[in-house]
Amino acid sequence: MAKATQTRQTTEAPVDTETKRERFERIGQPRVNRALHAIKLIGNLASSNYEWDEADVEAMRAALQDQVDKTLFLFERRKETEQEFSFPTGGTSH
Repeated sequence: MAKATQTRQTTEAPVDTETKRERFERIGQPRVNRALHAIKLIGNLASSNYEWDEADVEAMRAALQDQVDKTLFLFERRKETEQEFSFPTGGTSH
């Protein structure tokens, strides 16, 4: 029986003129798709072919949630901007 081959999307830069946004999309899309696929494979463990309990499920959920939270935090941190101090306008001088 012939073994099916998987085609993998290349992540090589097509040209030097690739923008940061284009690079983000080119690299990010396959990474997210691979992560989603891996999570679906974890779901296969719920079948009757495996023995598990609620503690196992909670441990997996906690580990996955922790990593998702850490990853999203990296993006949130980038959105933060430094605040500048200024005195309110219209104040009286002493």
